[in-house]
Amino acid sequence: MPVSYQCVNCIHFKGSYEGKSNCKAFPEGGKGIPEEIFTGKHDHRKAFKGDNGIRYEPVSKKLDNIFKDDV
Repeated sequence: MPVSYQCVNCIHFKGSYEGKSNCKAFPEGGKGIPEEIFTGKHDHRKAFKGDNGIRYEPVSKKLDNIFKDDV
């Protein structure tokens, strides 16, 4: 499965636990990061149901600028 650069370049990304990727918006104990976001089908700079208002914030602005048009 392809992985969105947004997830791995986000300050809220926590990693994977028990086969689910988690972040501050979609924490451990839940269903994990939705596939639409994790695969890049949904640009998480925009709202997504269940994200509690927590959106993508880049760790690296340089990486964000390189890939921003790929979402």
